[in-house]
Amino acid sequence: MKVRFGVSAKILPNQGNIYASISTRGRVFGRSEVINGIANPVWKKVFVSDYDNVEDAYVTVSILTEEDNKEIGKAQFNVAAILGSRQHAVYEDLEDGSTIFVCAHEHKIERSTFKFKIRGKDLIYKSKTRLIGGKPDPFYEVRNASGIVYRSEVQDRTMDPDWLVAEVDLYSLCGGNFDAPVELVVFDHHRHETGSLVRTSKSNDTGKLIGLLKSTVNNLLLDAESGECLLLSQHGQRAGNIFVLEAECIGLISTSEALQAAATAKAVTEASQVAEMSRKEFEKARGLAEATRKSEQEAFAALDKARIAAEVAKTASLEAAKEEERIKKRLVGTLRFQFEGKSLKNVEAFTLFDKSDPFFVLQKITSQENEKVDWSHVYISGVIMNNLNPAWEVSEVNIGDICDRSIDEAIRVVVFDWEKSGKHKLIGYFETSIQGIMSAQRSEEEFQVADKFEETGRIAVRRAELDGFIDPKSVEKRAKELAEKADAAHFFALGAEQRVK
Repeated sequence: MKVRFGVSAKILPNQGNIYASISTRGRVFGRSEVINGIANPVWKKVFVSDYDNVEDAYVTVSILTEEDNKEIGKAQFNVAAILGSRQHAVYEDLEDGSTIFVCAHEHKIERSTFKFKIRGKDLIYKSKTRLIGGKPDPFYEVRNASGIVYRSEVQDRTMDPDWLVAEVDLYSLCGGNFDAPVELVVFDHHRHETGSLVRTSKSNDTGKLIGLLKSTVNNLLLDAESGECLLLSQHGQRAGNIFVLEAECIGLISTSEALQAAATAKAVTEASQVAEMSRKEFEKARGLAEATRKSEQEAFAALDKARIAAEVAKTASLEAAKEEERIKKRLVGTLRFQFEGKSLKNVEAFTLFDKSDPFFVLQKITSQENEKVDWSHVYISGVIMNNLNPAWEVSEVNIGDICDRSIDEAIRVVVFDWEKSGKHKLIGYFETSIQGIMSAQRSEEEFQVADKFEETGRIAVRRAELDGFIDPKSVEKRAKELAEKADAAHFFALGAEQRVK
């Protein structure tokens, strides 16, 4: 059985130009086109291999870098399992979090065709039989090792022919081997002055050679996808350009569509799993909330009894509770700090003449749902013009503007290059907390500024101090101690009441 394979991947590490290699029993039978540095590549090239028994057959997919053939991902799949899967596609998750997908279909092409459209551009052709300045009447033929498999219509008097869409029997074209060589040969269609055909012994019986190019079905599919300009040549000399505007295999299941369906199915499955985990966490949180509510009711009931028994303890407990509530609603105090940038990346368009004008923004989390986090600005620094090592002035910000309940909450520092147009350019960012800023100042550690995976500089904390900050934990502790005193006063009052009785 002949089997046709396609390959894609998700969340690959950034390794520059990469390609896929597919092998069986240690024999490589296909290498994809090179794709430039994207995390979720879908290779368009199709691979075909022949098997006597797909049940015992395995294919190995390797993802490698073009520069040094370094392997960045590898997975092995059973051929029968792929053919029997729902989308005819399966995947394997790798340890680094990336995923390799492979699809497979039985390679039957008897009723399939290859549909394509090409256009010529700036054909170069000189003929003694034409007047000076005259233009050719170009047409083309598609040939394989057996001969001519297609001949196009003639385009009248043009150096830029735009031929009609063509459709060729796929088996006649390549015999099922998408890497089998095919030729596209362009001719000038000669006629008498009366318009009748001139037959010649050169090239073919209907015209004179302009130029040719060699390709494969796989390459024509890739050329249509990329829009790349192809060189037409004659005897090693440039004879014009060819563009493949369209190319597809009619009657064959698209490997790209199968791979996309598999990726979508995986995403849906993972989303369902996350939703189920979220539901369980919600039920757990609701149970804890109910227990907390009951505990609070009991505590308030005990506090009410303590207020009746001892007015002094009641007043102190109320004041402590008010202080705790106020601190819970909004943290008090001021963070005073000073940042210094070091070796920030120059993101200006003309780096020889200009340098970035950096400023930074403090951001806090405003909402968080699953893996999506929304940030909002809470502070914007001044701009230091034309400087990659800026020392910003001392900044002050209310702690309650940055944090809701704790100075350990995550904040983000984002560094931009100021632009007069208002379209400021990102230099990089890092995440920390108020506690992290204080710790970095004490230890003299520096924060790494990064844009995605690229380091774009460092930030040092030259000054960091908290002014007027009241720790919610200490307030909570004090409230608890006063509540315990109120309880003691309550029991004392009960004992005294009993003694009076």
